[in-house]
Amino acid sequence: MTTLLFVHGAWHGPWWQVDGDTFTPATPHDVFYNDVEPDVAAAAAARLQPQTYAAVTDRLTAAAWQAVPTTYVICDRDNAIPVFAQEAMSQRATHVERLSAGHSPFLSQQDGLVRIVSRASRAPSA
Repeated sequence: MTTLLFVHGAWHGPWWQVDGDTFTPATPHDVFYNDVEPDVAAAAAARLQPQTYAAVTDRLTAAAWQAVPTTYVICDRDNAIPVFAQEAMSQRATHVERLSAGHSPFLSQQDGLVRIVSRASRAPSA
């Protein structure tokens, strides 16, 4: 298996603010919430905590997509994970869906995401 950072191109974006073994987004509104209402984005950004660098550099040893049907949602306006990286990660999913959304469709495109989850819940197993 590989690491998330390797799938992403072994590069982290300029928005990463690395501090020892953790990182946070330097510009969360631009990176994670670019299509989210400003008040919702501000509330979400206020809840962010540092993420351990190991979360993207440790080798993956198991993946749910190997044993259960999965749906990957490619977010075409995601500023955190480039579309090429999302497309690479989505190749192993049972189903692939797309949304014209940023990184947080659960905040910006709730109706579209509900439709995708609903379809996925009714989809036959692979």
